[in-house]
Amino acid sequence: MSLEKSMKKSLFSALALAALCSSAPCALYALPSGDSPEALVGSLPTPEDVVTMLVTKLSLSDTQASAIAPIIADRQQKIKAILADPAAGRMAQRRKAREVVADSDAKINAILTPDQRQGYGAIEHQTREQLKQRMRQQ
Repeated sequence: MSLEKSMKKSLFSALALAALCSSAPCALYALPSGDSPEALVGSLPTPEDVVTMLVTKLSLSDTQASAIAPIIADRQQKIKAILADPAAGRMAQRRKAREVVADSDAKINAILTPDQRQGYGAIEHQTREQLKQRMRQQ
């Protein structure tokens, strides 16, 4: 594999996981098949980075950001545990991760205003579209 393809694949992997943890429940479906989930665990953005992005894009109040931060941290901890489990098959990992993301998204949506929920949905949609486009380019 050429260095350029290898770098693109690594970048895509990092972006896919960043998208997953920033709000895209479908991002895990698109994890590149060539990378092991265990190798991707270290690519997750910090909960603080995710909350900062959400504060910026959704204009969260301090109260909302404080309430969302532990949800994001819990989601990332659970996803890291799922991806690091060598006994679980790839499909089982994806299913479990989708459940974790859906659960955390429901909790986050309960904290958001209607306008913010719409923005959160737009972030999810944009992320899914970016991942689809990147998958086509590989």
